Amino acid sequence: MLKNGGVVYELNSSEAAQLIQNDEDAKQAFMNLYSAQAIVRPRLYPIIVERVPISFNPESNSNIRELEDGNSIENGEVQRARWIKPPAHREPNQRAAHLILLISNPRTANRMIRDGARIHQTLLWCRKLLKEPSRCLKCHKIGTGHFASDCLEEEEKCGTCGANHRTRNCPVTDKQSRYCVNCKTKGHAAWDRGCPAFVTQYDKLASKVPDNQYKYYP
Repeated sequence: MLKNGGVVYELNSSEAAQLIQNDEDAKQAFMNLYSAQAIVRPRLYPIIVERVPISFNPESNSNIRELEDGNSIENGEVQRARWIKPPAHREPNQRAAHLILLISNPRTANRMIRDGARIHQTLLWCRKLLKEPSRCLKCHKIGTGHFASDCLEEEEKCGTCGANHRTRNCPVTDKQSRYCVNCKTKGHAAWDRGCPAFVTQYDKLASKVPDNQYKYYP
């Protein structure tokens, strides 16, 4: 039982899972075993595609369908896509960025991790998205276990420069002027994955999450 009242239901084969997800009669019969308000939310398998040209639009259905068709993926298996870092945080003249894909089929996700993905005629490296320590988007502290809605700080901090304004409104553009509220040093932002505080918290989390130790999804 999950904290939100949901139930994780494991089936004995991926074919059975696909049947409940894609066959409306099977899905309805399964939901009727619980309640009229029950809904099926399939587990998604996130992967990172590295150095995707920023001309790719993850919010465009046509771009997603083109990605699926170009990689022999069943239409609809790429449920969602987003840039791993907000476009506002990109470096000047940046031409490529890392993309997160949420895949509904673990075999498809594993195939992309093994073989890569072709986007805009370029073959790109893929890897599993590992679980990472959370970061409050109000105070930007890492690994505290709280989120912006629960944050006790009176003023919002900038994740880029540490000042009292929203991160998206930050005027800082050069890397050396960034300030990390976790390390209390200049040269990188609180959202930087190379941040020593982030690396320390990640290592602690990874030791408790067995799935992080494996390259592929089970």
